[in-house]
Amino acid sequence: GEYDAIVLAVAGLKRLGKEFENRIEEYLEPPHFLYGVGQGCLGLQCREDDEDIIKILQSAEHWESSARCRCERALLKLMEAGCQVPLGVHSEIRNNNGRCILSLACTVLTEDGKTSIHATMLGDPEEPEELGRKLAKKILLDGGKAILDGVNGSDFEQVNVRPLTYGSAENPNLQARGSILKK
Repeated sequence: GEYDAIVLAVAGLKRLGKEFENRIEEYLEPPHFLYGVGQGCLGLQCREDDEDIIKILQSAEHWESSARCRCERALLKLMEAGCQVPLGVHSEIRNNNGRCILSLACTVLTEDGKTSIHATMLGDPEEPEELGRKLAKKILLDGGKAILDGVNGSDFEQVNVRPLTYGSAENPNLQARGSILKK
């Protein structure tokens, strides 16, 4: 063949049918495989004064997805990082003895992948931005700032690479996954 391995989105393989879905060799999932901030989130906007559309959009909002995205974006903003920075996150809302907890994990890597900083924190899903900022501060203090300064100050050539997309239009509540396809 032309390749030894290929990484594809599970959702796309499932859409192609069982023949392709059955060829998935391995699922690349958190905590070992983190995704880019906001992957799979859909942002909608409308005119500020259009109250009818605002009501419709508010009724369609999924609070868990919104809290997770806001948490991840707050982390990215404080770290002053963008899509060219080797940074991955994973957030989830889970039940902890009858109480909802927002979990956020983040890994920042050097360009060569030899050095990384990883941290996880728990917080209140009603205050997702606070958790994102707290984790960003911890990572920056633990060495993430030096890594980011190295990435932002480097002379690497920017390449347009489309990251793995996450989620499924057919079932948006499924955990999004990447995959390795065997021959």
